[in-house]
Amino acid sequence: MIRYSGQLLDYRKGFAFFTTGDGFRVASNAKIDDPNGQTTPLQPVTRVYARAAFDTGNGAIVELALSKSPLPNEAKYEEIKKFAVALSPQTANSDLSNREGLNGKPVLVVFTVQVPPKTPFNDSVYLATDVSGWSATAIRMDRVDALHYRVAQDYGSGTKFLFRYTRGSWRSAERGQDGLEVAPRPFTVGNADVQRIDNVVYHWGDEDQSAPDLGNGPVPTPFQPLPFNTPPHK
Repeated sequence: MIRYSGQLLDYRKGFAFFTTGDGFRVASNAKIDDPNGQTTPLQPVTRVYARAAFDTGNGAIVELALSKSPLPNEAKYEEIKKFAVALSPQTANSDLSNREGLNGKPVLVVFTVQVPPKTPFNDSVYLATDVSGWSATAIRMDRVDALHYRVAQDYGSGTKFLFRYTRGSWRSAERGQDGLEVAPRPFTVGNADVQRIDNVVYHWGDEDQSAPDLGNGPVPTPFQPLPFNTPPHK
């Protein structure tokens, strides 16, 4: 077995995610205890530290030792990265052959975003989508560290949607590298067990105090992704 220690990002549906962003399968009979092999009251949740023992045969985690503080590492990340869950091969469904083989299976989609260094530390970051009516606070993300947030959502394969990142209002929505308005990001869920989306937000709209309050105006749609009046930028 190979043992790797790190901080958990999430643990759900038979997968453990470390702060590297990668997901690993957890065996159904995996042992969960403390670093000394004793029963622990800790649960495998965000920010808990864990030492994972990997079965080198199938790459699944067979043991998780949980701790409130970092644990010494016995292996480099490169040694276990090969066990990370990759996209599953798309298997055509004869009943849906005209829909690119997407069969509606449940898929865990993990969104991770890197925010600008000037992002206020106490602010929350949200995921806004067209399927949530472009509510600027539709899906609250969890803080991973000073510059990264994440959230995991379940979608059926074949689902298509648009999304943008905000800090709770359209005035504070993401902007591009040039500081200008950006189009919503398109995404289609494939036939995977887990899919990762890694994005970078370069600027927020309220970095420019002359930015309009977009919360009272039109919202982006697939037919008009940029319905706003872009403020002047120097």
